[in-house]
Amino acid sequence: MTVADVLTLSGFVSYTDARFKGALSTVPFANTPKWTYRADATFHLPVDPELGELSVGAAIYGRSRFTVSPNGNTEPASFIAPYHVIDLRAGWDHVLRSNFDVALFAKNVANKAYVTGAGLTSNSTLGLTTLIFGEPRTYGVELRAHF
Repeated sequence: MTVADVLTLSGFVSYTDARFKGALSTVPFANTPKWTYRADATFHLPVDPELGELSVGAAIYGRSRFTVSPNGNTEPASFIAPYHVIDLRAGWDHVLRSNFDVALFAKNVANKAYVTGAGLTSNSTLGLTTLIFGEPRTYGVELRAHF
């Protein structure tokens, strides 16, 4: 058995250098983080194939700071702070050689409070700022049937 048989690694890194040209070159490009990333690692447990396939995994996802308003630094809530969240998953695929899978998962295991975006900003005619928060820690069970 090799490392490739028991360990799967995947992920991505994205860099975006979004900006306006000409007279608008000093205006921040809203809702576009420079960096976005995700890394996943899944360990496939070596078990008898008659039992099915067992795996445990972890993932981290994050984004860099970005502005939500073209007015840039003039608004107190114009920047969304960088964040990252960690998810965990344990799965049992083809349970006892059946067509069923079951998994336990936990998302945002650190229960990090983070902001993913903004709605109305302080330059709106209503004078309000609204923020969109990411999901809190979540636990669950997945059941899947293969047809």
